[in-house]
Amino acid sequence: MPTVPAAIEAQREDVKHLGITQIDFDNQIRLNLKQTDFQEGRFLFKVAFGHGRSCEPEGSPGIAFISEQVLHLSGLGRMTLDQLNAALAGRDISMEFSVEDTCFSLSGSADPWETERVFQLIQAFLTDPGFRPESLALAKNRYRQMYESLKQTPDGIMRIHGDRFLAKGNAWFGMAHPDEVDRLTLADIQAWLIPYFHQGGFEVSVVGDFDTQAVISHARTLLGGFSAPQKTVLCPDDLGPIQFPEGEHLLLTLDTKIDKGVIRIAFLTDDYWDVDLSRGLSMLSRVMSEHLRITIREKLGAAYGPYVYNHPSRVHDGYGVLQMVVPVSLENVDEVTRTLHEIIAEVLETGVSEQETELALAPVLKQLDVLRQTNDYWLNSVMAGSKNHPQKLDWANSILSGYEGLTHQDMTDLARRYLIPEKSAEIRILPAR
Repeated sequence: MPTVPAAIEAQREDVKHLGITQIDFDNQIRLNLKQTDFQEGRFLFKVAFGHGRSCEPEGSPGIAFISEQVLHLSGLGRMTLDQLNAALAGRDISMEFSVEDTCFSLSGSADPWETERVFQLIQAFLTDPGFRPESLALAKNRYRQMYESLKQTPDGIMRIHGDRFLAKGNAWFGMAHPDEVDRLTLADIQAWLIPYFHQGGFEVSVVGDFDTQAVISHARTLLGGFSAPQKTVLCPDDLGPIQFPEGEHLLLTLDTKIDKGVIRIAFLTDDYWDVDLSRGLSMLSRVMSEHLRITIREKLGAAYGPYVYNHPSRVHDGYGVLQMVVPVSLENVDEVTRTLHEIIAEVLETGVSEQETELALAPVLKQLDVLRQTNDYWLNSVMAGSKNHPQKLDWANSILSGYEGLTHQDMTDLARRYLIPEKSAEIRILPAR
């Protein structure tokens, strides 16, 4: 690819008072930069492009996982993985390709003296990715091994079957059977990925200890040969509504001699993009986790390790799931299930107390204060993806105040809005008898 320097069309300093510089090149590539002193002699980078798993082609189950593995194992078109590793020997650089829900990404880290080599790697990977038959065979073998291993654990079988049940059988959720994955070919993977690789319009974010002018210069020179993206629609914007199995029950069995299982009670919530709602549901999950822990321990006299979490979708509008999860012994399955429903009824009747909310909120605020002192937070939670979702920058400014402003009345209102017993779904994961 000719290394024609890209022209800078716009440059914005201290965007949203976050210490972030944004530079737009004439081929529609966005460069986000934030210098920090959190880790001396190290910077992180991430290239985000395309639509990721949200644009997974129909009729190709498992292609996201397999594609990720094939590219990871193949190196470059002109260099095997072993040759690439040999060329980078002695250099403090790492980079990996990922298929995320909403984008493809190249991410890694390096020391400040390796900025030119990092951009050479980015250019090489996007213009000459490797697709090797032996890598596909190995990726399929790894998938089958992973699938068989996951079948033996409660969390694993939940990932395979339970997640799909909570989406009313939608094939985007759960995991494809290895026999389906075995039908994938290199041609399938190339047809899906290559259209995204060779065009500009992507976003590069760099955070940490680096020379700003060196990064800008190398980005202009080594990314200048990418053309601005065409307006061809490569992915549908609407994946359609996801249904939730209100009032339904699922029994999953494990082939194990261990006399323990897991009870899950799930509720439909909402997607990720209403950040105030997502923060509130995250805090409600913490409140309910503590409520479960205290009540179940007092009632059953054992530390069962229950927890609650909310997972809002970044892809499917209006879809998220809050789950109450309790490991159980077989003799206590029915009693634990009754106790969970009693806890829900109590919260709906009496509400969440101010003390419960304050106890759940205090550690969160401490964690957020620590989190904001990490390069990973600024890279992944703020900068990467902000080209398509600029509201992420506003969220960085409001994250502390957003959580600090949550009250026990907010928690009560959210519980009564979402924790509706007759609309819940129940999953029991138990050893086969």
